Amino acid sequence: MSRVKLVVIMMVIALIQGCAYMTARSPQVLEKVDQMIAEQQYGQARKVLSSVPPSHVDYLRVQILIDEVNKQALSFEQQILQQGGELELAGKWYLAIQHYQKGASRLPGSERIRSALQTLQVKQSSRIAALELELLIAQGEWLKQNLAIQNERSLLTSNNWFKEKQREEMVKNALQTAAALRERGELALEQDELSLAERVLHLAWQLAPSPATEEGLQALATKQKMIMNLEQQSKAAEAERQRQAILESRQHMRGILLTSFREALADRQLSQASGFVARLKLLGELNEAERQLERQLELLIKQQVGAGIDRGVEHYGLAQYEQAIASWKKVLLLEPENKQALEHIARAERILEKLQRLRDNKNQE
Repeated sequence: MSRVKLVVIMMVIALIQGCAYMTARSPQVLEKVDQMIAEQQYGQARKVLSSVPPSHVDYLRVQILIDEVNKQALSFEQQILQQGGELELAGKWYLAIQHYQKGASRLPGSERIRSALQTLQVKQSSRIAALELELLIAQGEWLKQNLAIQNERSLLTSNNWFKEKQREEMVKNALQTAAALRERGELALEQDELSLAERVLHLAWQLAPSPATEEGLQALATKQKMIMNLEQQSKAAEAERQRQAILESRQHMRGILLTSFREALADRQLSQASGFVARLKLLGELNEAERQLERQLELLIKQQVGAGIDRGVEHYGLAQYEQAIASWKKVLLLEPENKQALEHIARAERILEKLQRLRDNKNQE
């Protein structure tokens, strides 16, 4: 900014401040403030009221007006934000920006209005840029299609001066559009918008191949390959993390099962201990310490199975068939496929059935 412009701005600011100061000293200051409030010039009203000296003859009313301005300014701010938001939702962004600007001019100290205005302006600029790009792409697609038609027609018919001139103009437009597309593709590449870069760079190449466009396509291919490698590395790392998590989970579960196995073994809960061993084996091969515990379990089971078979035989010999069957069924809890226990149970059950038939026949007589 030149020194002359700076001096002019400083003079304007001084003039405004001076006017506010003179207004505050004026006898009609309160009437002027009332007029500013009526015109919703809350920023000016605040400035004038803040400059009124305590020696003013009606300073008590000044304090009342300050509260009134603040109250109305808050309501005005809420109204501006609500109406601006409604215009935004309706897609009337230009009117919304004008609305926010009007509010900011009348209430310059409102951070909320200023923020809403800036946010919408950024949103507007971004959307306009996107629409302009879509127009550029549409123009490129149109030129590509029409050039293909023009080229085919030139092969089928004789060319006159007008047709040739028309074709030359289209080729010129294609070159300009391709250059614009290439620049936009390079920008998208810098911003890692690879999908967009691929779209516009390929279209630029189709319209008018050039070394610059070829270089952009090569840069795009390099970046795509790099990202693909990074994604593969990321997937491999994630797979390794999942594998480690599974291993840790299995190790944790193995520790719980091993503790439960030892407790069941110590309490001679052999059926439960067998279940814990089976679950341990599902988590992987047993280690040496676990195999030793398994051998202890097998020995205890063998002992209890033998004792259970013998108890059942004793009951059987005393014609206590139900007690015998109960003893042998306990054996099956430890060894479900124990052939000896299964045969004894079947024999005892047949005897019980015969005895029941005899009792039934006797009752019928």
